[in-house]
Amino acid sequence: MSDVVGYELEGQVAVLTIDNPPVNALGIAVREGLMTQIERAVADSAAAAIVILGRGPYLSGWCGYS
Repeated sequence: MSDVVGYELEGQVAVLTIDNPPVNALGIAVREGLMTQIERAVADSAAAAIVILGRGPYLSGWCGYS
């Protein structure tokens, strides 16, 4: 499991949560964490969809808006 990107399976939905305060900046650790968790979700036969969330008020600091 990535330190900055969590993975939970809710029903058939793999929920990936970016947790990199203060604004969930899309740095190297987050990008690597996303790739790891996306690969995990793709390999998970129980996951039919992937949702990416940001913990706190921002999805990610690179978006320009929340």
